[in-house]
Amino acid sequence: MMRPYLFDCPILPEEFQFPSDYLSLALSNKFPDIEPWEFLSKDMAQSLRYYSFIHLTFPETMLVPFALASDLSGLYNEGWIVLACFDANSEKGKPIIRIYDGARSKVSPLNNVTYSSFSEWLNAAMKESKNYKAEKKEAEEAEEAEEAEEAEEAEEADNAELNKS
Repeated sequence: MMRPYLFDCPILPEEFQFPSDYLSLALSNKFPDIEPWEFLSKDMAQSLRYYSFIHLTFPETMLVPFALASDLSGLYNEGWIVLACFDANSEKGKPIIRIYDGARSKVSPLNNVTYSSFSEWLNAAMKESKNYKAEKKEAEEAEEAEEAEEAEEAEEADNAELNKS
């Protein structure tokens, strides 16, 4: 089992503390399946990449990204990334969650969706995941049906050609 990456270096604001419910989850390494969301603590490189991105894009913020929603198919947020971040300017150990939406890249996370706690965000992410998975399944079934129909039409065309011969 790989140890979670929790920014174990002096880049976080001095007064910042992760909320206890997030720490428990990260340290247990038993994350819920909330696709398209994934927890950044699973990957040091991604954690640092998105931490740097947020601070270079919005230098006035004190945000610590902890989760990423990414869906290259475009089903979720038309393929744009979404970051869930702890706001280090919040109460110590009880940071509010701010959302960065890549589809609205010029809008500061300080002026976007906010959750009062990690558990509130996690509950919303679980509901969002359930809806996403249902939509994804529906889209996959529609695609399979379309492919089957195209294959049937191609077979009928081949048979018609053979009957002409």
